[in-house]
Amino acid sequence: MSKKILLLTAGYGTGHISASRSIGEEIHKIKPQDVEVKTYDFINTKGFINAGRTFQKLYNWSMEKPWVWDTFFDWTNSRAATYYFKTLFPLFYRKVHAIFDSENPDLCIVTHPYWNFLINDHNRENGKRVRYFCVVTDAIEIHQTWIDPDADMYFVCDDATGGIIESKGVKKEKIVVSGFPVSTLLGEPLDRKKFLNEFGLADMPTLLFVLGLGNVERFLEIIDNISKHKELNFQVIVITGKYKELQNVLQQKKYDVPTKIVGWTDRMADFLRASDLVVSKGGGAIVMETLAAGKPIMIPVFTPGQERGNAKLIESNNFGFVRTGRDEAIETLHGLLKYPERLSVLRDNIKRFSKPFAARDIAKIACKNISG
Repeated sequence: MSKKILLLTAGYGTGHISASRSIGEEIHKIKPQDVEVKTYDFINTKGFINAGRTFQKLYNWSMEKPWVWDTFFDWTNSRAATYYFKTLFPLFYRKVHAIFDSENPDLCIVTHPYWNFLINDHNRENGKRVRYFCVVTDAIEIHQTWIDPDADMYFVCDDATGGIIESKGVKKEKIVVSGFPVSTLLGEPLDRKKFLNEFGLADMPTLLFVLGLGNVERFLEIIDNISKHKELNFQVIVITGKYKELQNVLQQKKYDVPTKIVGWTDRMADFLRASDLVVSKGGGAIVMETLAAGKPIMIPVFTPGQERGNAKLIESNNFGFVRTGRDEAIETLHGLLKYPERLSVLRDNIKRFSKPFAARDIAKIACKNISG
């Protein structure tokens, strides 16, 4: 008889979704016939959750206004707000109980904390316990809503995050320092020269800029400045993702150094592995994917709130740089291009931290847990 695992996530940003997807892919590899995997997104679960898209629009809007998100993050990171999530929030989503009743999962794997409250509400009301693992997609700056002593197991990216969760009331024996679940391709070797040649680029020092929500203008200022310095002997790749208009604007510009503008791509793992330094916003997914690929990172823009934790992780472990001033960001890049040996120190630090096969490890534990 096959088993069933539900992956419960939410499309706020990319970290929650990508973590869930990576774990699901590994479960399929381990138990392709024996385990059925279904994914429910808090935002896109039709018929059950009506306000998710409104929340998503508010989230995206707040990413453009960091002070708004920072205020909201700190305001909700309190006992009063936690009381709301535990008692009142589930009342608006009682229809979700039908998911657990109809699916009857052997295990749920949660990558967004809203689901913790909904599972617990279902368990209280029905007297039948749905078991669940909680995969924390933040580092160090852990919001109170993540803390749930009823979860069967916690998976965190590093020891510091595990210690914080333990200090907030989760038993140590429930916490596994697994690393952040990302595509396991990031841990595999890449023929860098062949990959770069596909895009008309040479095998030379490569800066990868990854653009997304937030202060895009800061990235454009840095790219405009750095691309004038061909004497530094490097090339640039810019990924604009789903922002087609931004892609068009950048493609119309002229650059003094070899520059490739890429829109949406399903080869992010390849671009990360082919780069020497990644310049991106401080979001959980891109930061953890970069570190899993063993690459240093520079953050010129980050939204306060949970992204403070990613910034602390990078700076405290010497994995890269957080440079929120335009001039200091440009100066740092100039220094790294002039003295590339500085990057080797960062790579060595990252190598001791990197866990590119975290998704596989979590999937193995989940499959073993339901096989007994």
